[in-house]
Amino acid sequence: MTALTYIQISVNIGSPKRTKKLSFVSSGVTLFFNTQHLFIQLNPKERALFDYLCERMNKVDNSLRIDTKLKEDFIRHISKITGKQISPSIKRVTSYLKNLVTPGLLILNGDKLSESYFVNPKYVFKGTAKQRIATIKLLIESRDKLGYDNTMLVNTHELK
Repeated sequence: MTALTYIQISVNIGSPKRTKKLSFVSSGVTLFFNTQHLFIQLNPKERALFDYLCERMNKVDNSLRIDTKLKEDFIRHISKITGKQISPSIKRVTSYLKNLVTPGLLILNGDKLSESYFVNPKYVFKGTAKQRIATIKLLIESRDKLGYDNTMLVNTHELK
């Protein structure tokens, strides 16, 4: 899991003007402009889970392990930020995951028991542009070698 980093900005505000230091999250991911057709299919809770996974994925290759602990951490996080108004069950979070895998936002790495996934680098990436290219290439080639579907990683007309 990657820890959030912050920046501080000094601003002059108020009456009389006073200098205040304000903190803002500087950690983030690059979201590419080819994802709207998938995001529109998600409900707000599925999108919240997707964003949560993006925060926690590996910076080098978008990998992460989605085990019971991560699901419980997500449930606690959502419960906290919604004032306990939303607190999904583990079973519900698992259904959210399925709805992220089906359109290709998440890619299962191995079998379901491995709990190993990649956030699809075609749509979102946390590392550098060079790391993204290497990750996409490695995923496509290794999945092809294993006979796995690659349609979530490429534009299907390019496979013909």
